[in-house]
Formats: sequence, structure tokens, C-alpha cells
Amino acid sequence: MSKSTGLLLTKLIATLVATWISFSLIANNILAFVLTLSVVVTVLNYLVGELFVLRNFGNLTATISDSGLAMITAYIVGSFAASFNANIISFITYGVLIAIIEYFLHMYILRTKEVAPNPNDDLFRSNRVNYNTEAGNEINPDINSSNTDNKINKQKTKN
Repeated sequence: MSKSTGLLLTKLIATLVATWISFSLIANNILAFVLTLSVVVTVLNYLVGELFVLRNFGNLTATISDSGLAMITAYIVGSFAASFNANIISFITYGVLIAIIEYFLHMYILRTKEVAPNPNDDLFRSNRVNYNTEAGNEINPDINSSNTDNKINKQKTKN
């Protein structure tokens, strides 16, 4: 078993525990809903959080986005369930627990080189564009200055 598979299983179990605490203990939902929601949140958080957001924006942004995505996913999946019981306390508890779990998992991913996504791999190149600009005295050129460019230009115009 690779370290990436072990990380995904750890993530699934931790998400299952957070989902069970938030939606079974607090809101009295059935275990089938808890299992379904855990799998959906684990897959979505891995695809969005680890493969895109963590790579491009760092741990804190990925943790916040994973927490928000987990709460939104729980609300959407819960809206399709006939007997879904939840209150604001269960959603907030779920978001906080997922944030804590994801923060430590992201630290482990960034520290370990054998776990995908490895920040040193070129599989997921950063989408950040680096626009460097340089400004000098060319913005407002002074024709009468002793600039070497002006001297060269004057010599070219004489010839």
C-alpha cells in the first residue's frame, strides 16, 4: 500500500468520525447517510483541496476551502435525503472538525515527499502568472541628460 493510499484511507476514516459526531450524535441521522456523506466529502476535498487549492494557495486557504466545501456538500447531500435532520450546530461542528483534520493532513502532505500531490512534481504546475515589470527613467526621458542611450541615439541620427 502506497503512502498516498494510506493518506486517503486516513482522510476517509477521520472524515467518517467527524461526520458521525456532527450528524449522528448531534442531529440523529442514520449511518447510511453518514457513510455516504463521508465518501463524497473525502473525494471532493481531495480533488479540490489537495490537488488544486493546497498546491496553488497553501495550507490555510486549502483548510478553509475544505471546511466550507464540506459544509456545503453536507447541505446539498442532506437536501436530497428524505429523513435528513440537521441544525446549525451540527453544520458548524462539522466545519470545525473538518478544518482541524484537514490542517494536519495538509501539513503532513507538504512535509512528506512520497505522498501525492508532491509540491516538487511538475504534474500540477502552478497557474500563477508572474508579471514582473521594471520601471526606470525611460518613462519620462530627459533628452538633455547625459544618458548613454541618448548619446547613442544622437550619434545614430548624425550618421
